[in-house]
Amino acid sequence: MSEKQIRIGLILNILDEEYQTSVFSGIKKRCQEKNVDIICFQNENPLSLNQTIITKLPGKDFFNVDGIIILSSVFSDSPSIHSEASIRKIWPDIPVVSVGQKIQGIPSVSIRSNKAMNRLMDHLIKDHHYRNFLYVTGLDDLVDSMERKTVFENSIRKYQKKDPDITYNCISGHFNEVAAREVLAQYISSNPSKPADVIVCANDNMALGVNKYLKSQNTHSQWENCAVTGFDDIPQAAMEIPAFTTVHQPLEEMGSKALDIMLEALNGNVIEESFVDAKLIIRESCGCKMTSKNKAISEKHLVSIQRKFIQSEHQLKFLSHWGQQLNSITDTNGLMYALDTNLSALGIDNFALFSFPLISTENKISIDRLFSMTSLLFLRQNGERITQYGKVKKGNLAAFLSDLSENIHTHSLALKLLTSSTGETGFIIYDAPEQMHPHICSISTNIAQTIFRLQTNEQKQKYSEQLEKAVSKRTRELIAENNKRIEVEAEVLKISEMERQRFSTDLHDDICQRLAGLAMLCRCYSTSEKPISREQMVELTELITDTLQTTRQYAHNSFPVDLDSLGMKNSLSNLCNAFQSQSKCSCKYTWNLPENRQFSRPQAINIFRIIQEALQNIMKHAKATEAEVYIGKEKSKIIVRISDNGKGLANTRSQKQGIGMKSMSYRADQIEAKFTTRNNIPSGTIVELILPEEKLEKTKRKD
Repeated sequence: MSEKQIRIGLILNILDEEYQTSVFSGIKKRCQEKNVDIICFQNENPLSLNQTIITKLPGKDFFNVDGIIILSSVFSDSPSIHSEASIRKIWPDIPVVSVGQKIQGIPSVSIRSNKAMNRLMDHLIKDHHYRNFLYVTGLDDLVDSMERKTVFENSIRKYQKKDPDITYNCISGHFNEVAAREVLAQYISSNPSKPADVIVCANDNMALGVNKYLKSQNTHSQWENCAVTGFDDIPQAAMEIPAFTTVHQPLEEMGSKALDIMLEALNGNVIEESFVDAKLIIRESCGCKMTSKNKAISEKHLVSIQRKFIQSEHQLKFLSHWGQQLNSITDTNGLMYALDTNLSALGIDNFALFSFPLISTENKISIDRLFSMTSLLFLRQNGERITQYGKVKKGNLAAFLSDLSENIHTHSLALKLLTSSTGETGFIIYDAPEQMHPHICSISTNIAQTIFRLQTNEQKQKYSEQLEKAVSKRTRELIAENNKRIEVEAEVLKISEMERQRFSTDLHDDICQRLAGLAMLCRCYSTSEKPISREQMVELTELITDTLQTTRQYAHNSFPVDLDSLGMKNSLSNLCNAFQSQSKCSCKYTWNLPENRQFSRPQAINIFRIIQEALQNIMKHAKATEAEVYIGKEKSKIIVRISDNGKGLANTRSQKQGIGMKSMSYRADQIEAKFTTRNNIPSGTIVELILPEEKLEKTKRKD
């Protein structure tokens, strides 16, 4: 496509019935003649999408169109588009043309049916001499319905001036077969003996319902031969027996003229309003007998319609098989294969499938946001599937459309949203023959459900893989934690056993030896012939006192009873003093905690044991001359630090593997504290315990 190529956006409801497909067909043919590109936006569910397709997609950001043509059928479902101001608010910079309904200030093209409706009434009154009329109309608040009813009533009143015997009644429902049958049945039951000569229907669908009811067994005999006419000239009108007399709307001509008005607007020439005239089609339902010429034309038209009907039936069977195939697809490759083969069989050469990301119902996002997140899944171009199309950037639809338009042999494309039971799953852009549009709309539902099913399965597979990885990771963690627990339990047992062994050794090597010495000394004194002197009794007393003091120290080391009687602060002070007297190493002790902070019993016991073990290591291994025990608050943490100026940690790894280090680390874990060891500067070792302040208990001060 060159830079000056014109692209027009057409907005309608959905290409599944003749009115809209005929208008689209007329625009397509004119676009081909004028070398203009047209993309048709099917606005199937405008209210559920908050009119985002109407108001945002056919603009510069997504598809870069130069003008917008809107079918008036969209207006009834989109109440926000009803005036020039509302339209200019949506599309301020590009021209807009309305088709089928006049909007003041907006160029429009519509069908002028007054003449054809008057000709119908002239034919029924003048040629058939009908006097009793029944008019079946749609809802009174629709413009088309009101205009046709007004023309009908004005015609009756005109003839009533000359012939007062002409009468009429009006009944209203909806523009469909079922509603027409219901309102006619109610009217006939109320007026069984006052049949009308002719029933004039506001459209062909209502005429079909009326005709079927008149032929049913429920109809009163007086109404059986009542004539019927329609309006619109749909294909079924010519196939009915008798064929309907109706008013033909030149929809393709209206579409063609709409494009001409748009091109004039793009050139700066605004045509406010343009019309095409409807045509009266006389067949047999009004009571006429067909002439040989009209009969030949009707038969030719009927054969054409029957041929289209047979083709449509064949295509419906084909689409049924295609739908079953889509329902059984389990992966994306299967979907691509089904699309390629079936589109080829239907002769659809240009078809692009885009998908939206799978969005949960709790996280609904706007349709324009979805379009910006879209991904191209499948592209069939000029009858060939394009498997590599990496140049299309994700979400850059304007660039994609320009690229596509340069390479395909058509000027017209249609866009259809793919809607599943949970929302929009994507959209398709395609080119198809006129009779294929309803079938594409039908199969799009199967495609939408297939995409949703594949995305859901893919998401479930990802969730399953993620869950499997999480379970595997957690299993490894649990195994590691269990192994660690087993190791810790083994270390605890080992430490406990060594503590008992050390306690037993101390009792055997120290206390027992002292008691044995006392026993020998007492035995010696008891066998001596000389009386025991005062000096000997003093020596014996000192030995007993020293043994008692040592025993008390062992008992204190086994369990610090001072913690209960003296408290944490004083117990640690005694521990530091005892260390200094035993090791000949000076020990500085600092307690820097508020008075309303105290340790729980498990915290106090474990912290005491850690400090005790650290001092024991200093005394046995450090060869230090100075040591310090510090307990204080730093920011929101309690710090317990034992440092010395000894030889330090020559091998940190081996130190961590020692029983003493593991014992301290285990005790720190018990109170949820962080335990570290490091070399002191310039020499020595630092053992540090960090405990969050919130782990401590607060006490209320007594005034």
